[in-house]
Amino acid sequence: MYKRQTYSLSPGKTPSGKESIEYFLKENKKGYCTYYATAAVMLLRSMGIPARYVEGMYVSKDELAAVKKGKELEVPDEDAHAWVEVFDEKYGFVKMNNEMELVKSC
Repeated sequence: MYKRQTYSLSPGKTPSGKESIEYFLKENKKGYCTYYATAAVMLLRSMGIPARYVEGMYVSKDELAAVKKGKELEVPDEDAHAWVEVFDEKYGFVKMNNEMELVKSC
């Protein structure tokens, strides 16, 4: 999937009447982490693989250590990220590796 799409923070809008994931995968082929994660979850689920979509913020180990010492942390919007977790019977939900890991911000 990732080699056919282009990572873009400005993919444009899905045209009225079009299904967003199908439009991303087959026509526009441009998107950011939420597009990739949503498409991956839908494709995995269609194959019977339990998967979930997750959103969060990127916080470095240094930033996290500062918070543990009582400091406040401001996390900018560009540190938002979306990813996929798949269910493993032994470990529960685990983060799925994908090429989006190379991109720090979405």
